[in-house]
Amino acid sequence: MGRQSFGYHDGGGEVHETNIFYDGFEFTVIERIRRDEAAGTVLFAIEVTGPDATTALHEHRYSLP
Repeated sequence: MGRQSFGYHDGGGEVHETNIFYDGFEFTVIERIRRDEAAGTVLFAIEVTGPDATTALHEHRYSLP
């Protein structure tokens, strides 16, 4: 088992990508967070891609105080 991670800025937000290696399989987790001033929210999205190239995306919006 192992992992490698890195982060970068992308279009006004932050992106963190982690590659996880488990039992000969590779999984990629991408987390994106950005502020949407027009909507008054912060968007947090998590995308997980498995070794069969299937991707699941979960998005959460939080209201700004």
